[in-house]
Amino acid sequence: MLSPTLIQKQEALDNRLASCGQIVIAYSGGVDSAFLAYAAMQTWQHERLPSPPRAVMAVSPSLATGELQAAKSLAQHIGIELVIISTNEIDSAGYRENSPRRCYYCKSTLYKTIQKYDSLGPYDSLLNGTNADDLGDFRPGLQAASEFNVKSPLAECGLTKHDIRSLAKAANLTVWDKPATPCLASRILYGLEVIPTRLKRIDD
Repeated sequence: MLSPTLIQKQEALDNRLASCGQIVIAYSGGVDSAFLAYAAMQTWQHERLPSPPRAVMAVSPSLATGELQAAKSLAQHIGIELVIISTNEIDSAGYRENSPRRCYYCKSTLYKTIQKYDSLGPYDSLLNGTNADDLGDFRPGLQAASEFNVKSPLAECGLTKHDIRSLAKAANLTVWDKPATPCLASRILYGLEVIPTRLKRIDD
């Protein structure tokens, strides 16, 4: 049973999503972006959005084997349209050099690719799954989100990782207890160049 505080946060999220117009969600198949996709679909089904939300997932050498298929299955369960795009963050010198700001270059490439992906058509808001706990961590990707005007409704409504897992469990999302699954590049020590052969070795 959800607490009154959590119900209030869920209602705040619904209201926030209803203000976003046509929605595209940067989706990974993890619990945060999956719950955001579910919540957006619920908001649309309650006739508070002008069109169904869509999810966009990036495929690149840093994505672990099996993650794409699992994310596809989850999107199908949620009922949200999933668009798969290819990103080439490894072409960025800043990404390859693997400084502590690597995630900035990765997210910049992701958001830039989404915004230039003509097949998506027009939309009003690009959203990500950043939660309230993330705001206290060192996350260079948040700077990229700010630069590309990406909204973080989970964080804006004060939803923590624990909150999101509780809501995802209540919504019968299978990923409610899924461990964090950072990209393959996160396993490479800072300063050691990110190259495809290293990523494949980690994946294997």
